[in-house]
Amino acid sequence: DFNFYVDGEHVSITPRRRGSPLDTIVAELAILANSTWGAFLHDHGVPGIYRSQRAFGAPTGPKRTRMQTTAAPHEGLGVSQYAWSTSPLRRYVDLVNQWQLIACVQHGVTAKLAAPFKPKDADLFAVVQGFDDTYT
Repeated sequence: DFNFYVDGEHVSITPRRRGSPLDTIVAELAILANSTWGAFLHDHGVPGIYRSQRAFGAPTGPKRTRMQTTAAPHEGLGVSQYAWSTSPLRRYVDLVNQWQLIACVQHGVTAKLAAPFKPKDADLFAVVQGFDDTYT
């Protein structure tokens, strides 16, 4: 990441320093939004693409982060569910979740009938598989 400064016809480019207080605020707000919107999907019975992770101290089972279509805890972040939704320009998963969220807002209790992806939808599983193939 870089910062661009324009002064007349002179452009300066400097590396962006990570770890600023603003970065922390943005990260925390993304966690809040993604966990809240994940709960919204779950409460409406609409499938989404969730990230889950077991606690590092859990006695058995995989500790890695998983993508799945049902709500599950992301113990690494300390939230009951976590559905990536805040960066649809960067991640297709986020765009899919936003389509599902729009169905919830527009259709309320009938959202699961109107949502683009239904439970056990092969296309939804294909999105999860495509993500896993790329990033795991």
